[in-house]
Amino acid sequence: MTPISKTFREWRNPLFFYVLKWMIILMILSSNTKVKTTKKGELILILR
Repeated sequence: MTPISKTFREWRNPLFFYVLKWMIILMILSSNTKVKTTKKGELILILR
């Protein structure tokens, strides 16, 4: 349902998980289907 280009083991950053969680929540609220971010490496989220 939510393909992520990076693995969870590569992040190891609690703050990044917190930001990622709010990114997903905001994407659901704004009804976006695709979001591409280059915060720490290239992160691609696809929500449907």
